[in-house]
Amino acid sequence: MSPQFSVGEQVELTDDARDNDTYQRLGICTMSMTITAVATSVAQHPGYDPGLTGEALYDLVATDTGALVPVSLYEYELAAL
Repeated sequence: MSPQFSVGEQVELTDDARDNDTYQRLGICTMSMTITAVATSVAQHPGYDPGLTGEALYDLVATDTGALVPVSLYEYELAAL
């Protein structure tokens, strides 16, 4: 399965992901984010959960400031802008 999003694309959290307490504390629930890296295996990202094989994991920055988003997010948590 190919990743849904590519490096450089802008995304936001899905409605379901916005309910995550950690994401609310981090202030990323309404943030526009730009993808900087895509991983589909542990070999590509040390934080990748092998139980989610086939689901891409993304590193991101805030689109407006370029600040690093302090968590990596899985494909199912993101929606295209």
